[in-house]
Amino acid sequence: MPPMSPRDRQRTDTLTRQNPALERVPYDDRLRIVRAAWRHPSVWATGLGLFAAWVALAGGTFGTPIRTYEAAPDGRLDLIAEVFLPAILPWVLIVSVIVLVHHRHVRRTVGRDYPG
Repeated sequence: MPPMSPRDRQRTDTLTRQNPALERVPYDDRLRIVRAAWRHPSVWATGLGLFAAWVALAGGTFGTPIRTYEAAPDGRLDLIAEVFLPAILPWVLIVSVIVLVHHRHVRRTVGRDYPG
């Protein structure tokens, strides 16, 4: 394995702060475990499943044209109701769930391969 670049060292330190379970893993193996967790099928299945559910539930919303809004306060509320709720908020939730599943796989891999 080639020596770690300063960028990889910084990334490894950041990942260790984000997921304290990685402290039990040798320093050079931490990136490998994180990358393997991203490749786990359940992470991808969760992302694709949530994306499909989002499209099925909110798909009709995207067919409606978005009106132009004036600077009036009531126009902002309509914009939030039409764009934020069906589009942006679900993406925040989907990404959050994917990150949680990823962290769960990191913790499980660390617990299995590096008990302690």
